[in-house]
Amino acid sequence: GVQSTAHSGCSGVKRASYYRGAGLRRRFKRGLYMPIPMRWWAAWSVCLAAGLTLAGEDAKPLLTPEAPYDPQPLMEKVRARVNVDRFTFSVLGDARGGAHFGAILREVEKLNPEFVLTTGDMVSRGAKSKDDWEFLEKVSGPFMRKIPVWPALGNHEMMGGTEGLGLVTFLSFYGLKRSYYSFEFRHAKFIALSWPLPRKAELDFLKAELKAGAESRKLLFVFLHMPFFSAGEKPKEEIPNAPTEITKLFSAHRVAAVFSGHDHIYYRTVRDGVPYVISAGAGAEIYELKRRGEALPEDSWYGLDPATNKYVIHAAGGAAQE
Repeated sequence: GVQSTAHSGCSGVKRASYYRGAGLRRRFKRGLYMPIPMRWWAAWSVCLAAGLTLAGEDAKPLLTPEAPYDPQPLMEKVRARVNVDRFTFSVLGDARGGAHFGAILREVEKLNPEFVLTTGDMVSRGAKSKDDWEFLEKVSGPFMRKIPVWPALGNHEMMGGTEGLGLVTFLSFYGLKRSYYSFEFRHAKFIALSWPLPRKAELDFLKAELKAGAESRKLLFVFLHMPFFSAGEKPKEEIPNAPTEITKLFSAHRVAAVFSGHDHIYYRTVRDGVPYVISAGAGAEIYELKRRGEALPEDSWYGLDPATNKYVIHAAGGAAQE
């Protein structure tokens, strides 16, 4: 974790899409694998951004908690308690049923954060396995009844079956109306984005939230599953490590930090004035640092060295240490 102070168009993506090896793959009934065309990737984004459920309007969640793990009621108590502009929140992501998830939550609780942001993939097969959601509830339920947890949607929340079923379960579990949203606390605005990246209506939403936040002189924080910069093992097709339309928006509005997950490492870099942090070590397997050659000398990172198969940590401006 990271401690911070301060419709018809969806028909092409109805089956499970997920990652195999270096790139995005699509599984057909015959068991064959092939890359997903970019137009399908775009369609997937549009479907989620529009809030559509590919499983149908009457899709029932795999798990419906007795009461949703909605962070808003707890946040009202936090707002009533905290009357200064200095506060602490924590960021974590990519638990995926990992054996160490419970221990990580206990460490986070010791930090006494006012609230927590998650960067997605808190379950492994969110569109298929009720057991995965039950495990998440068992391990983190007591934590989420005490500390507000604001979630971001990851690809694994929709993995294993029909993506829409995973989305419906995600929304029901956290008491959300859609997979992207924002909230404010003291002098800051936090913007949650959906998987994989905002398009169409969600992109318009992001632009409007950034503009409103900048005009009201709020500190702006963005959290989502997909990173924009990484030293891990995800390919350039997913994480370009180069400016994009969205990162240019972040720079133009002087976003205070962007938090993400997906590439299972820790990584911190500053690009065009904006800090980008990957916090993806909440229990899932740690990935190899295959792209650390693209990191800047002043970046910080932690992950698995592919040459030695040992874990390494690199402090800003320093040498890597096993």
